[in-house]
Amino acid sequence: MKSSGKKIFIDEIGYFEATNDPYVFVGFKKGYNWKAIDTLKQYADSVIYEADIDSRIRYPMEKAREFLDLDLLDGITIFNTDNESQGVSHIKRIEFYTHTMGEEFICILETPNPLEGADFYGINGTDQFIGSLKSHTINDTNLKDSLRNSIKIKTRTEWGLEIKKIEPFNTSYAYYSFTDESEAKRSYLFEVNKDQITTMAEINQDYCIFGLTPVSLQFNGKPVFILFVGVPDSDVQWKTPAIYNGTKYEITNKRIIDLSQYKSDSNSFACDLTTLADVNDQIKNLNRIDIDKFLKTFSEDYINNVEYSEWSHELLFEVLYEYPEETIGLLNDSVYKHTVIYDQLKEPMDEIIDSKSIIERIKSLNIRNEPANTIINTLQNYHAKI
Repeated sequence: MKSSGKKIFIDEIGYFEATNDPYVFVGFKKGYNWKAIDTLKQYADSVIYEADIDSRIRYPMEKAREFLDLDLLDGITIFNTDNESQGVSHIKRIEFYTHTMGEEFICILETPNPLEGADFYGINGTDQFIGSLKSHTINDTNLKDSLRNSIKIKTRTEWGLEIKKIEPFNTSYAYYSFTDESEAKRSYLFEVNKDQITTMAEINQDYCIFGLTPVSLQFNGKPVFILFVGVPDSDVQWKTPAIYNGTKYEITNKRIIDLSQYKSDSNSFACDLTTLADVNDQIKNLNRIDIDKFLKTFSEDYINNVEYSEWSHELLFEVLYEYPEETIGLLNDSVYKHTVIYDQLKEPMDEIIDSKSIIERIKSLNIRNEPANTIINTLQNYHAKI
């Protein structure tokens, strides 16, 4: 049931402490269906857990597969909120869970080892994770005031404002949720980079953002989030992925995401000399956003732009030397012109950056994926010929 890469699963993972069972909620193949519920209830074969306020009843897998949507639930990699992998899980059984808030079908997951931590999320459909993802909350009163002032809207009630610094992106993200003077509920998602505030998403619905958790994925050069959202002053709350589409963050309200719908225009920075100038000036102080823009400048049109091709050729080796892990991580995304980039590596700039040192730096990171292998092989082939 592993995805081909076009679809990925991102969702929170529940956990029953009484039985040490992680789980995810399960929907129906054709939407909510009372008839399917009544049919499935007939096949209940055992009670897993029962207490005063909740119960869990097991259902045969063959009947569950007939009615329930189990797509991408087998092979989920589970992470705790410190973004530490807890291993790959597999479907253990299907249960009907009755509790104080309602009832639903759930999928119990089997993990290699007992989970460690309190809160968890899961990803399936890819194994290209950010192994060094870290985040921490920033309590900066002046920056919070700047975020409030940036939207120029008077508020009646604030529901939340939080800023998180995220590594290795070296960038901060924040959400601000409030009710305005007209009683409309609003939420904003911001990116803060080098004192520049950019609005990345705006929600004008009945719900607001109450929490932001970065997950161990990047897309279009920016981190993927799980947002905690809900209707203020109610028990209606849920979690949803937010993914960058190349222009802004989209709140999906889905746990299975078709990545082909969120691809950005990779030609927006093609052969852009301004981007090259910025990279050149800040070569010792680049972040993932800067490197992402630089990689997007590579285009098939470079052969007709002598000034760009010579400068980008030189900078590529400098960027690879200074930021091998970040560059290779970004190159896992299909948004770039990989053939054009790899062609540049066939003629190293050893008078500027020793290409053998690039090989050694990549090997020392112990990264084993297609971009790392291609870069190493290309540079080694060059040295084998001379």
